[in-house]
Amino acid sequence: VEHLMRRHKLDPALLESFDEFVPVQSVVDLIESAASEFDCPHFGLLVAKYRPSLAFGVLTQLIKASPNIGAALNAAHRRLNLFTQSSLWDIRTSSDIAIISRVNRYPVKGSSIQMEALGIGSYFKLLKALLEPDWHPASVSFTRQAPPRASRLYYRQLFEAHVHFDRDMNCISLRAADLDKPIPTSDPELLAIIEQHIATMEAPVDEDICSQVSLMIRQLLDTGTCTLEAVAGKLGMHSKSLQRALQAESTTFKELLSEARMEVAEFYLSNSQIELIQLADILGYSCPSALSRSFKKQHGVSPQQWRKAL
Repeated sequence: VEHLMRRHKLDPALLESFDEFVPVQSVVDLIESAASEFDCPHFGLLVAKYRPSLAFGVLTQLIKASPNIGAALNAAHRRLNLFTQSSLWDIRTSSDIAIISRVNRYPVKGSSIQMEALGIGSYFKLLKALLEPDWHPASVSFTRQAPPRASRLYYRQLFEAHVHFDRDMNCISLRAADLDKPIPTSDPELLAIIEQHIATMEAPVDEDICSQVSLMIRQLLDTGTCTLEAVAGKLGMHSKSLQRALQAESTTFKELLSEARMEVAEFYLSNSQIELIQLADILGYSCPSALSRSFKKQHGVSPQQWRKAL
């Protein structure tokens, strides 16, 4: 894989460090090259198969707190641009069938067959996690030409449904009644709090560099990519230039990151009964204990003690 990354001018260290955002075109080219290199026409589906089903931080919590599947998916679609620039999703219902379709958010050069397979495969896993382990769609469609027979079998085995090729759109068809199924973890009060949190990530900010960086940090907290390099990339700057700009304002990226995390933590602790494992996920901590250590260092007490003192 590393030689393929170098071919597309990507640093193999990204596999471990997650320090930067990778342009969509680079990801498209990389997985297309991998499919060709390994003679695997269903490579995108393999990547989807081994990705976590629910690993989207605050979006995961938004989905879990929603009243039903349809409401959860529509809410996530509206906020997806805050977390990824690769795709747009849409839900259409007709009679007793619902169609969930995917298109590239921006035009890409060359083939994007594997990216489309990755997107549809990942969404299928999300639906399966939300519904039930033995759930399967009515059918799945792809715009790509039919792959060789062995790959077609892999498509059908993964989706456990009819898979069509050479169609007008990349989509998953399911029973409309599936969208009405309630989510067991639904929590109206927590949902309202999460909505407020996401609204702060969408709000316009002042033009000063600290405000811009703080907004970027809030948007990246739960992505595993909230680093100086990633924020600088989103702002169109080199990381060293951003460091100098923050130093001129008598602050550092680390201080702004800690400040943003504590503000979001205080918001949730004072307005909801969210569990620490959920809050740690939203804040981008590896585990609740890491959150507790940081919080105690800042406030002198644990998150539970701080909440109780309120």
